[in-house]
Amino acid sequence: MKKFVLIFLAATLLIYSSCKEDEETKAPAPTMTDLNITGTGTAFDAELTFSLAVYANNNQTGDLGKDDFTVTLTGGVASLDDYTVAHTAGSLTATISITTDADANGDEVLTIQAVASSI
Repeated sequence: MKKFVLIFLAATLLIYSSCKEDEETKAPAPTMTDLNITGTGTAFDAELTFSLAVYANNNQTGDLGKDDFTVTLTGGVASLDDYTVAHTAGSLTATISITTDADANGDEVLTIQAVASSI
C-alpha cells in the first residue's frame, strides 16, 4: 500500500508540474495592425490598432503613454512639434495626437515605433 501511495503522489506532482509549465508559456506579443490618420493643418490624430489588448505594465495594468512610443516626422515642410498619447489599459487602440510647426504638404513621413519592451 505504501508503494502505491508514493507512486500516486509522485505522479500527482509530475502532473502538477507539467500543468504549471504550460500555464507559464508566454503569449505572443501584440503587433500594430492598422494606422488611421485624420486631421488637417498642424493637428493630426493617428489611431493605432493592435492585434491584442495592450497594457503599459507586465501585470496587465496601466495606460500607454508618451514614453511607450517614439514618433518622428521626416520630409516635407512640417516638423514634429509635440505629441500626446490617449489609451485605456486593455484596449486594442491608442490615439497619438500630433502637432506640427507648419501645415503639412503631404510629403511628410510619419513613423511611430513602440519603445522596446514597453508594450
